[in-house]
Amino acid sequence: MKGVVRFGDRGKLSPRFIGPYSIVEKVGKLAYRLALPNALGKVHDVFDISQLKRYVAASSHPVRILDKKVRSTRRKDITMVKVLWSNHRSQEATWETEDSMREHYPHLLSQEVDS
Repeated sequence: MKGVVRFGDRGKLSPRFIGPYSIVEKVGKLAYRLALPNALGKVHDVFDISQLKRYVAASSHPVRILDKKVRSTRRKDITMVKVLWSNHRSQEATWETEDSMREHYPHLLSQEVDS
């Protein structure tokens, strides 16, 4: 195993699949070049089709941030954001904490909310 680059953790519990990453180009009949982040710079970016797994979208994805407000409790202020969710049947909006959204969906909070 000397010289083998592992993805993330080391040992028996290392992740089997990482990603999702987009396909940049088809290199051969059964090989694809992936757009890997800089953190995986030591990993060769061409993979055989047998090593890839189809991306299955989650049942619901956040579309955008609709509104933002601060909810005050006795000891602290909590910033809440109204998130528009989209699934295969409909769209609905819910209030979520900004911290949890920043942890799971940081790209949404980089967009400014119109007040």
